[in-house]
Amino acid sequence: MRYRVAAWSLLLLFSLRQPLPAQEKKWFELSSEHFLLFTDAAEGKGRRLLTDLEVRIDAFSQVFGKAPARQFPIEVFLFKNDQDYIEVLPRPKGEEKLTKFAYLMRGPDRIFIVAKDKSPEDIANDVAHALGHVLFERYVSWRPFWLVEGAGEYLRKIERSPDTKSVSEADGFSAADIVTIVPSAAYNDNEPGGAFRTQSYRLLRILYEDKPEVVRQYLQ
Repeated sequence: MRYRVAAWSLLLLFSLRQPLPAQEKKWFELSSEHFLLFTDAAEGKGRRLLTDLEVRIDAFSQVFGKAPARQFPIEVFLFKNDQDYIEVLPRPKGEEKLTKFAYLMRGPDRIFIVAKDKSPEDIANDVAHALGHVLFERYVSWRPFWLVEGAGEYLRKIERSPDTKSVSEADGFSAADIVTIVPSAAYNDNEPGGAFRTQSYRLLRILYEDKPEVVRQYLQ
């Protein structure tokens, strides 16, 4: 989905924000190297989420190198109330449902993450793959599909349990297929990626762990 309308609304809301009366919700504004966060949940929860995101970016940069600086930080909105969270998201089309704890939205000049008041792990599970794509876009202009998917999963799986789920021979792809497949016209990155996404991530891990210098040369 594209979230440009909602992103504009968020940008307008917080660019015009004023101090709230005492009886209104208290919002906290926090910042880190790559993010600017707003939350009405709690300052501590906001800091834990920022810490989790920055740890992921740091681990990502160890593989791909330090990403070029962005004009604006990625803005994160962490909502305490579920209804407030739902209201800032776009209405789903057709049978699509808003079922995740966090969504990444692209505005005209910056990136937004909108999240429920959940654990950093829950939020990262739903938004880190898309965030991995956003980060990877800053490195190269030519992006093979397998590497894009591998990069997204790399960010999502940081500090998670080892990936040991088997891929059946019937569902799996050969190495030659993995590096040549392109996304179909109906491909939806918000949906689970299946065997291809899993194998792309594992191929990236194998290459980086065995030949990290070759991976960096390839990116260049």
